[in-house]
Amino acid sequence: MNCVPLGSAAFFVSKANKLERHSKERLKTSDNMKKIFSLLLVTMCVLGTMVVACGNKQQAQEAEDVQGIQGVQEAENNTAMLDAKAIENIQVFYKMYVFGHEEATDAVIDRYCTKNLAKKLADDYEYDGGGYAVWDFRSGYQDGDSDVEEVTKVEALGEGRYKVSYNDMGHIGSCIISVVVDGDNILFDTIR
Repeated sequence: MNCVPLGSAAFFVSKANKLERHSKERLKTSDNMKKIFSLLLVTMCVLGTMVVACGNKQQAQEAEDVQGIQGVQEAENNTAMLDAKAIENIQVFYKMYVFGHEEATDAVIDRYCTKNLAKKLADDYEYDGGGYAVWDFRSGYQDGDSDVEEVTKVEALGEGRYKVSYNDMGHIGSCIISVVVDGDNILFDTIR
């Protein structure tokens, strides 16, 4: 039988106690490391959320800015399209019915004028049989020194108003036509 001297047992007990203390310290350190790691992880998550939130806020602001610019561009495009269509209608109406030789029938007036303007043109018509005073769009002179009858310029003034400059048989004149949008149609509403 092998016997271990008593001093040796104390040595082993002492070593076992040191190992136990060391193990407990390692466990405490491990627990502390876990706590530190957990806090670090939570901090990173919070910071990450803040970064994403700030980024999303910036992206949202940038998106709003882009939408605002697009809205302005759309409004400008719509205004430009309205102006182009109104100017085209004015030029065609003058060419065919004011300075041209086509008759401004009820259908033509319905196509180009509001009911209020149609009534004014009908009321201003001085002859028997009814009709429309398309001369309200002209200078008011019956004759002139020239045969030239033409629109020289149509200028958009804004708010649905257009200045029409013309040469009416040598008489240079202008008027302002106001238009309104009725569905897909642009109608003349007033003449001054």
